[in-house]
Amino acid sequence: MKRQVSISTEEDLKQSWGDDSCPNMRWTFIEQTLDECLQEDGSLMATYETLEVADGDSLSFTYLTESGESSYTITAGEYGIKPSA
Repeated sequence: MKRQVSISTEEDLKQSWGDDSCPNMRWTFIEQTLDECLQEDGSLMATYETLEVADGDSLSFTYLTESGESSYTITAGEYGIKPSA
């Protein structure tokens, strides 16, 4: 799902964030520069896309860590929602 948040600086646009349920993933904004951001009521809006898992589905991931492989499964829901500042 695409979501938008209000930002004000290039530093805001360069932020990344994680989701405790998806320990090997990071989310960032789609736009690379402030010029690419939409303006809405005088605010700059940056867009990002979350990971959605449909009802009744699940996704499993395996990734490497210093001690070997780690795996986890996520169930129906939306992941990667940017925390409020």
